[in-house]
Amino acid sequence: MTFAISCDAAMSIQSLPDEILVCILSYLDSAPLLRSIFPVCKLWYSCAMENSLWRPLYHSRWGGVTLPRSSNTTNNGMGEGHAHNDDQLSPPLCRDACDRDGGDDDVIALSWFDRCRIRAAPAFLRFLVLASEQENARVEEVRTNVQKLGLVHVDVFNVREAVPTYDMIASYDAVLFFTYFQCKQDTLGDLLSRYVDAGGGVVVAAYSTCVRGNRLLGRWEQGGYDVQAEGSNTRVKGLTMGTVSCPSHPVMKGVRRLHGGGQSNHGNGAMLPHATLIAQWENGMPLVMESRKFNGSILGLNFYPPSSASVSGSWQSETDGGRLLRNALYYVTGAHGRPNITTNEQ
Repeated sequence: MTFAISCDAAMSIQSLPDEILVCILSYLDSAPLLRSIFPVCKLWYSCAMENSLWRPLYHSRWGGVTLPRSSNTTNNGMGEGHAHNDDQLSPPLCRDACDRDGGDDDVIALSWFDRCRIRAAPAFLRFLVLASEQENARVEEVRTNVQKLGLVHVDVFNVREAVPTYDMIASYDAVLFFTYFQCKQDTLGDLLSRYVDAGGGVVVAAYSTCVRGNRLLGRWEQGGYDVQAEGSNTRVKGLTMGTVSCPSHPVMKGVRRLHGGGQSNHGNGAMLPHATLIAQWENGMPLVMESRKFNGSILGLNFYPPSSASVSGSWQSETDGGRLLRNALYYVTGAHGRPNITTNEQ
C-alpha cells in the first residue's frame, strides 16, 4: 500500500496536532525540555508540560521513591550554592511540595513536572529582588524580611545603574520589582515580560505601581502586563489595610494587619479590567491585585516594600507587610497553583 502526500500547502511544525508535537518532545531529555522548549511559544509550553512527558522521566531517574517534604535548609541567601549542572532542571518554573510554614494541610497535588523539578533541585526555590534604589540598605532590609519568613535563597540586584541579563533573571523562580528612582524601564519591561511568558512569576510593588517615571515600560506596557493603571504617588498618614476581597487567597495567609506608616505611599491608579482584586486599602485604592492573563503569575502590591525599619514613614515593621511580600513571592512560583477565587462580594 502506498500513500500520497500533498505538498501543495506549506507544512510547519506549528500546524501539527498537539499529540504529534508531544510525541516529538518525548525524545528530548528533561534539561532541553525545560531550558529550550518552554520559552518558544504558548503551544510548545503547553505541550512540554504534559504529564506523559514527565512521568517516565521521573521514574527513570528516581523510580517509585517517595517525594520528600520541603527542607528548611539554612543559607545566607547571598547567591552561594546555586550552580546548575546539565542534570538539573533550571527555573523559572519551579513548584514547592508544601508551604514552608510546615503543616500537612498545605501539601498539594503535584504534576509530574513538579515532582521532577523538586527532586532535581532539593533547595528548589530562588528569588530575586530587582530594585532601583540609592541606598542598598533598603533592598537588603526587604531581603531580610522575607528570609526571616522562610524564603531562604534571596538575591538582590540594584537596577539603578545596570540591568541584569535575561539568563540571570530566568535562573530564579520569582522576581520582586520596585523602584524609588528611574532606571532602564524599557529594557527591564522587555526582560520581565519575556520571563512571564516563559512561566516565571513577577511581583510589582510601589513606586512601580505609580507614575510613568517609575513603571515598567517597553513590551511590559505595550503587551498589557500591568495590573494597575498609571497614577500619581499618594501619601496618606496612617493608612491601613481595608477590605480583603479574597480572604482565602494564599497571598493573604497570616496577613491580619498592615499599617502604612506616616506616609503610606501607594499609587492612585485604578486596577485594570483583566486583574482580580484581592485586598484594598481602607481608602478604597487597590492593595493586592493578581493577573492570570499570561503563562506566569503577576501580582501587584500597591505599597513600598522597605519598612519603617529602614525608611521613616514607610509601613510599620511590626505589621504584616513582610509576610505579604513573602506570600506574594512564594505564590507566583506556582507552589499553590491558581486557586478558584471567591470574594466577599459574591
